[in-house]
Amino acid sequence: MAQPRSEEVSWILFKTSCSKVWLWLKEHWQIPFLVVWSILIYVMTRRNTDAMMEVIEAKRESYRKQLEVLNETHNTEISRRDQIIEDYEKALEKIEEGFELKKKNLSEKQKEQIKKLIEKSKGNPDEIRKEIENQFGFKFHD
Repeated sequence: MAQPRSEEVSWILFKTSCSKVWLWLKEHWQIPFLVVWSILIYVMTRRNTDAMMEVIEAKRESYRKQLEVLNETHNTEISRRDQIIEDYEKALEKIEEGFELKKKNLSEKQKEQIKKLIEKSKGNPDEIRKEIENQFGFKFHD
């Protein structure tokens, strides 16, 4: 028997190896498919990754700016509210002070008028009553 040449042995080994690979691929085709699919997706999306990162960064920056504006607006509204409350309290205090002064002034004026009436009437109670009723608008009841 003649010895096979090295070329023939190489061809037989190659053919056997291809047959084994083909059998393995027929049984486990999902694994190479997933590998090829993953490589394709990676290659295709790698180009868009930079653009997506820019969009995400732009959205993040926009969110930060909106949040800053919202916080500034909130703080401004709180300051305005506090100022309005403070102004209201000051105005109310001035009004109350003015009212108290007017009330006291009116009472003092009324006392002066009553004093003058008494001096004019020279101690006559009926005349004093009549004058008080006429000037102050109320009536005495016995």
